[in-house]
Amino acid sequence: MAGIPCCTYKQNGKKITLLDTPGFDDASRSSAEILENIANFLSGIGDQGIYLSGIILLQPIQGVEMQGSEKKLIRLIEDVVGKDNFERVILATTQWNKLKSKKEGLSKQEKWKAEKNCWGGMVEHGAQVVKHDDNKSSARKIVGMILDIKTPPAPLQLQLELAANQFAIASTTAGIRIMEELDKSTKNLVGKLNLAREKQSETVNGHGSQLQDEVDNLQDKFKKLQDEINNLQDGIDNQQKQREKLKSAKVGKLTLSDRLLMKFF
Repeated sequence: MAGIPCCTYKQNGKKITLLDTPGFDDASRSSAEILENIANFLSGIGDQGIYLSGIILLQPIQGVEMQGSEKKLIRLIEDVVGKDNFERVILATTQWNKLKSKKEGLSKQEKWKAEKNCWGGMVEHGAQVVKHDDNKSSARKIVGMILDIKTPPAPLQLQLELAANQFAIASTTAGIRIMEELDKSTKNLVGKLNLAREKQSETVNGHGSQLQDEVDNLQDKFKKLQDEINNLQDGIDNQQKQREKLKSAKVGKLTLSDRLLMKFF
């Protein structure tokens, strides 16, 4: 599994390490794989007594309203962070230059801030919402907001739950949420697979090859889902070599004075 890309620079005399984390809706990787990656990384830095100074969530302001699937992903990020750390979350809206009017964007941003099933829960517990102008100056301003937080960094909810559950990702709040989604997907897939096999058994000629392709495709998807479930059910301790790799090669040497930020997009 790939590590988490990062970059390091200095701001206000402090060393900043920015982790470029894919959002849980990344098309190239499943939510389960991304959570596993994040869990391994957080466990690794936790072993060194290093915690995230802040979390930046980027959300395009242009386009359609936030969909149900996006709101589910926000719940997943909340599960990773935990409400005790919401004050370290910056919700940054992007792509304002693609809007027809600034008023439209401000209205949408205020709506997201107020809705409990959107950003409302995080904002209520200290998360900040900011307009990102998609340039270097704006990005440094957002990082500065995190540097201004007075309380010292603390373990995220996912880190605490991993330590309390023998590092079993599936036993964490975020893991349980993903397992529930995987279970729904598996049941749905089994239904489709049974239906395709039923049709296949009734077909004497004509579409037999096409139905076989459909069955094979569904079986491949089913196997992938089972692999995701099995990976989440495994403890992080079964991946000790991977944790060591994440702690060293992927992030470099970190110290307690570093400011570690994680960005979701």
